[in-house]
Amino acid sequence: IIICFGLSFSSFFQTKYIHTTAYTTYNSTVKQSNINCDMSSSLQSRWASFVKSVSSPEISSKWFDILKVHYDESWRHYHTLSHISELLEHLDHSISELKRPDICAFSIWFHDSIYEPKRGDNEEQSAVLWKDFSKEASIDQHVSSTVEKYILCTKTHVVDEGDTDLLYFMGMYSFLVIFVSALCRFC
Repeated sequence: IIICFGLSFSSFFQTKYIHTTAYTTYNSTVKQSNINCDMSSSLQSRWASFVKSVSSPEISSKWFDILKVHYDESWRHYHTLSHISELLEHLDHSISELKRPDICAFSIWFHDSIYEPKRGDNEEQSAVLWKDFSKEASIDQHVSSTVEKYILCTKTHVVDEGDTDLLYFMGMYSFLVIFVSALCRFC
């Protein structure tokens, strides 16, 4: 399945329909914008545990709060902490197959951190937010640039087929897009 996403569906994923109409329609049926306190606490604990090896508790807490503010914006319906939680659950099931699960996890946390429906540079702005965090947390340059590449790939859907972690990340991301789109057709 992952290999199929690399080429044959790339033009399909570039359509604005998937990024606007499908998510909006889906979310009129299943409202996800208000995350409950238990999920938020669980995600905060997961974030703190994940970043503890690369940052102080103060930086960890500060950046979780920043991400939470963005993902809880009132206009968001799909690009929420619920979406992040779903992607992290998928990651959990495949973590042993990845060379660098940390890169995929950081990409999950930041890929939709900036989302304003009428803007065309959400992915670029999400990458800027990632770079701000990676600089403050002193993330390794290779990791930082790779996560930035993964975030930007969510816009273009152009992938390096030799990067199996990127294929996984984009396959997982694209699968959820297809699922949401298909669900909308039947709602």
